[in-house]
Amino acid sequence: MNFYKDLYKNENITETKIKNIVSLLKQNISVYDIYLICINKNNKNLLIIINSKEIFKAINNLQDSIIIGISDSKNNAFLLVKEIISDYYSINKNFNNFKNYFLKNSE
Repeated sequence: MNFYKDLYKNENITETKIKNIVSLLKQNISVYDIYLICINKNNKNLLIIINSKEIFKAINNLQDSIIIGISDSKNNAFLLVKEIISDYYSINKNFNNFKNYFLKNSE
């Protein structure tokens, strides 16, 4: 599991909490009530919002995803997706290389 180097987060989550969440996720430990915004190069969807406890289930096939955002609620995750798309579009003016942009800027 990889992470975008400039993770998006909603304002309710502190930097310390982000570090703890990332550390737990890298150990394949889910975090209660945390939603992840992911990109998966094998999925046709632009972005995926998923609860952290669901990402490790084999049926979802998301182990190779890049996490670009972390949110403390599903509603805030939708707002974060809006921010991600808006930020990307303001720089690039199209979505042709949306996934590649985040894939090459991940750790």
